[in-house]
Amino acid sequence: MIEPVHRKEGPGTVSTARVRCDSCDRNEVVHCTYQRAMGGAFVPREGQANKRIAGQGWTVAGGKHQCPACRNKQKRSIKPKEQAVKKVEKKDAVQELRQPSMEQKRQIVDMLRDVYDLDRGRYVSGETDATVAEVLGGGVMPGWVSAIREEFFGADGGNDDMAETAAEIAAKLGQIDATLAEAEAARKAVTDVKAALSGQKADLQAMAAKIDAIRKAVGPRAARVG
Repeated sequence: MIEPVHRKEGPGTVSTARVRCDSCDRNEVVHCTYQRAMGGAFVPREGQANKRIAGQGWTVAGGKHQCPACRNKQKRSIKPKEQAVKKVEKKDAVQELRQPSMEQKRQIVDMLRDVYDLDRGRYVSGETDATVAEVLGGGVMPGWVSAIREEFFGADGGNDDMAETAAEIAAKLGQIDATLAEAEAARKAVTDVKAALSGQKADLQAMAAKIDAIRKAVGPRAARVG
């Protein structure tokens, strides 16, 4: 609670109010101005007092004030209760895990006989554990279908569509690898040609340099002979 202490009445004075803890009666004096209330009396501005006391670590909620010591004490007492509640919730969650009924198991087995190819060890067409559960409905879960399928039919949850798609992907990857190999061979051929041409160019440049050198050497001699 907030109690008036001193209202400024002259120069050099400061208005103050006392904030008292509603749990242990501890109190602190803070600076705050006053305002006239109904009936003409001056009372502390609670907003200012609350702001200042909150800055000192107090809790202000619902018109109640709690000092830091009482707040920490309350936290310590609440924490074990929260942990106990969480343990109960976790236990309840484990107990709520549903299992298929005998009728649901029979329904799953009957449908798996129609949509699972035992010889190839996979679903036909685009069927999956999820589609079986969806068709059966009635709360049947894909996990139930998966467990029964692995136990009595096969470990592979794939299907024909997946196998065909995987084969198409493998074929296209093979084509890409072949094209990359051809490109690499072509690149190597170009590199070899460039190396050969560079060598021939260097030889021709060397021959041209020799001719220039001979021309320069012969030129002055010819002039002297003439």
